[in-house]
Amino acid sequence: SRIKRIISVSGLSDLARSYEEREDTRDMLNRYIGCTPWEDPSQYEKRSAICWYDEIQIPVLIIHSTGDEQVSYKQAEELYKKMKDTTDCTLVTHKDSIHGLHSDDIKTINEWLNKK
Repeated sequence: SRIKRIISVSGLSDLARSYEEREDTRDMLNRYIGCTPWEDPSQYEKRSAICWYDEIQIPVLIIHSTGDEQVSYKQAEELYKKMKDTTDCTLVTHKDSIHGLHSDDIKTINEWLNKK
């Protein structure tokens, strides 16, 4: 109840997909989670919003670039598709490869946070 809104910028929403898509992060995920997605899928599911999106009942702003090479745009797109019918969810798409905030995102975030 303390959290009123969520903002995800280039965010991971599916760790198993990230494991599959990025070989360079597999060692880190194995180290932090302690297994692969095939050894114990539940460890990845409990850390992946795509698996429990329906529990999120507050407004969500997702900002992501289509060419992001660190976290695929597909993750943002899939999360948005699932959430848009169950909660107030907005997807802002940038047609570039930036991973992170764009200069115009600050204005977007401020307007979104101040929505009534």
